[in-house]
Amino acid sequence: MIDSPKSYPIALTLPPRKYSYWKPSQNFPDTLLYLSWGKRLFGKNPIPTTKHQGWAYMIVTSGKSILHIKEDKIPVNTYDFLVIPPNVPYGISANSSKCETEQFCWIWKNPPHQLPAASTENQWFHSSINPHHIPIIERLHIETRRQLESFDDQTIHALKGIRLGLDVEWIRTYSKKKEPTVSEMRFNQAVAWMQDHLEETRPIECLQDYLQISSTTLKRLFLSRTKQSPQNYFQDIKFKKAYEMLASSEHPSVKYVAITLGYKHMNDFTRAFQKHFSISPSSLTKSNTPH
Repeated sequence: MIDSPKSYPIALTLPPRKYSYWKPSQNFPDTLLYLSWGKRLFGKNPIPTTKHQGWAYMIVTSGKSILHIKEDKIPVNTYDFLVIPPNVPYGISANSSKCETEQFCWIWKNPPHQLPAASTENQWFHSSINPHHIPIIERLHIETRRQLESFDDQTIHALKGIRLGLDVEWIRTYSKKKEPTVSEMRFNQAVAWMQDHLEETRPIECLQDYLQISSTTLKRLFLSRTKQSPQNYFQDIKFKKAYEMLASSEHPSVKYVAITLGYKHMNDFTRAFQKHFSISPSSLTKSNTPH
């Protein structure tokens, strides 16, 4: 005789009252079904294995727990990102009653805006989020709570935007592309800004303001990657551009190049160029003049 598959009820197990959570009132639009945040003791207060009415999103920011998917037990660790559809029964426990977990949770009525490649709505998902993206998740959760506290005729639209942002962060956990560090992103942003502002006469002050960092941090950022100060690096980019312009087949005048790169007086540019390359800018224009 073949045993029939175990059936699981559809239920939402609420945590003890001392923990933080939200569930909709009877008149709330059928969009968000549940919200929770903060610390949990899943060893002491486990969630029994049941089906749910919506799509559960759980992002663990600290601690460990055990995810029960039907009869399977899956370890869950810090920075894990779980997405579980309503047709997949799940529960949560822990190895010890003192094992503390901190996480953000949403349960949404509707499916995600997008699924990872080669997946279906009938499977659950377990990935890891970049720790640098946890503040993004936190802001999305805080904004969700703010919208719920000040509900008006725009709240549903705002929740849709939050859900879209959450889905983007989730899909990105499946990207195989190595994400740059905060320091790498800042450096790349700094170099891109320099290349777009070669005419700037106070580049370092402007760059500090653009990146919202101190002069010490900016200097350390460039020294660690280029062995140059940001000012010297900027001058290198500026004069390389000047050299390219003067040596090009378009034959721009020295005065035109000087003005383009932020010099009010051509003589100042000529002296700086000659100091940088040990040749005069006019020698490049002469060598490119057709005979």
